Amino acid sequence: MSQQKNRFNIAIWGFIVTLIGVIATALTVPEFRSFVGLSSDNRTTDRKEVSLITQTESGEPLAGVKVQVVAEGAPEIVYSDSNGYAKANVSNKGDVRVNLSKLGYPVQSFIINLLNDQNIVRTVRFSKSGSPEVSSLPGIPSATPAPTPIQAEEITWNDNASKLIGNVGQDFAYLCPPNGTIVNVWGTDFYTAGSSICSAAVHAGIINARDGGKVQIRIRPGEDFYNPTTRYGVTSNRYGSYKGSFVFLNSTGSPRATTQIKLIEWNETASDLQGKLDQNFTYSCPENGTVNTNIWGTDLYTIGSSICSAAVHAGIINAKDGGKVQIRIRPGEKFYNSTTRYGVKSSRYDSYSWSFEFIK
Repeated sequence: MSQQKNRFNIAIWGFIVTLIGVIATALTVPEFRSFVGLSSDNRTTDRKEVSLITQTESGEPLAGVKVQVVAEGAPEIVYSDSNGYAKANVSNKGDVRVNLSKLGYPVQSFIINLLNDQNIVRTVRFSKSGSPEVSSLPGIPSATPAPTPIQAEEITWNDNASKLIGNVGQDFAYLCPPNGTIVNVWGTDFYTAGSSICSAAVHAGIINARDGGKVQIRIRPGEDFYNPTTRYGVTSNRYGSYKGSFVFLNSTGSPRATTQIKLIEWNETASDLQGKLDQNFTYSCPENGTVNTNIWGTDLYTIGSSICSAAVHAGIINAKDGGKVQIRIRPGEKFYNSTTRYGVKSSRYDSYSWSFEFIK
């Protein structure tokens, strides 16, 4: 009788131990925990690995970018490699802010939302404004084959691209001799075909006048405007519409610049845009500007108002840093209000033919 009782007790204890093991195992399964009303530790399944491709404004890889994913707890930090690639774990439950830091640029900040966009790759092109251009891709693009080298032709510092105007889209390579003399350049990033190729290459930061070197250009159609700037000790000139242009190529054979924004002076107005109803125009106001009093209106400004000064009044930019502004042409108003904003006073005006507003 005693032996039977002992065997019974052993069986009971064996059953209890087995039951505890089954329950303990079940509690590690997220679906079971959810079924019985317990919280589930889904931190690994709540995140997805996203690849980031960081690039300069002209599309070249940007290495050493600090990638900071702002999430619960300490932000995850990684760095982009020599190809501009970085991987980060991102929550798939809503908006996640990502901050990118690189010396020479303001912090680039953007949102990833994997609920709305499930693509696992984001291409991030840096901007001087801190608002990067972000593109979504389903996967990392395959490597582009290296372009076939172009035979470089020796030229002088006086040679330009005027004879190539009819060769739009074609690439040419040149060898600029050492100890050159800077001559006329018109434009910035986009240069008139009449510009000295070698001098423009110095302005673009590709070579210097002492050493010379190899440069590659691509012929483009003419532009409506060419911006004047001073870069690397070379001052380029402003020019209006011209019949042909060229841009420089980087080491991968891609254009160093793909778009341009018209650089205007602080006293320029929108008067030449009358009649272009509901059309948008983008401008760049230079740094260290002088705000003038030619501002009429508030929110809606007469097209005779200074665009850059009105942008300061509207809180879009400041005179010290300048920056990019976008306006839209609107019909005229019966009156324009006078206000003081951001340290700038606008004037009142009666009926005027055309107006502009800023697109924020």
